[in-house]
Amino acid sequence: MNELFIDIETIPAGERPLPEEVSVPGTYKDPVKITEYQKANIETEFRKRSLITYKSEIIVISFAFDNDPVTTLYEFSDPEGHLTEQDIVRNLYYYILGNEDLRKDMQASKIIGHNVMFDIKTIVQRCFKYGFHVPELAVLHQYHNRVADTMKMFTLGDRQDYISLDVVSKFLGIEQTKSMKGSEIYDEYLAGNITKIAEYCAGDVELTRKVYRKLTA
Repeated sequence: MNELFIDIETIPAGERPLPEEVSVPGTYKDPVKITEYQKANIETEFRKRSLITYKSEIIVISFAFDNDPVTTLYEFSDPEGHLTEQDIVRNLYYYILGNEDLRKDMQASKIIGHNVMFDIKTIVQRCFKYGFHVPELAVLHQYHNRVADTMKMFTLGDRQDYISLDVVSKFLGIEQTKSMKGSEIYDEYLAGNITKIAEYCAGDVELTRKVYRKLTA
């Protein structure tokens, strides 16, 4: 079975929420304090969208088959012009599903990533949105034999135990310098550092591959 290692980077999409759309902890009862909390947490609520598949925007996709070099798709990965989210997903679609040989490969490929169902779901939902037919991906779920999540492999499937790729790799003795943290993606994007984000995403694919090899040795 072929192996496809994949990772995406996302940012929050859409307009910032109105104050009344901000969720308030149940302990807040005073209407004045509720209003103050909602106004103070608009930005926090907005940034949460980057972790919600259908409320985020894909800005980078990195992937690699087996031991091949990593391919990264992002705004500046095409010399002919800036790529939108739709362009990035379209390029992924044509790259891995655009010809019959690769399509057959995808039907037999194991999809590998860290918390990888987030990546798969986000990509498939964009394919639905933009009209790309991806039955090879749309049939996948977290228990499918073609899905390998290094986080779940390391935590033995414990749903309550979220652990980062960085922590897992260091525990396993895999040393790889990371250029940033996932929590810094949106700020780096606002600062115009999209190429740095792309390099970070590609690095995570390489790191995921090393972790997977260690977990399956």
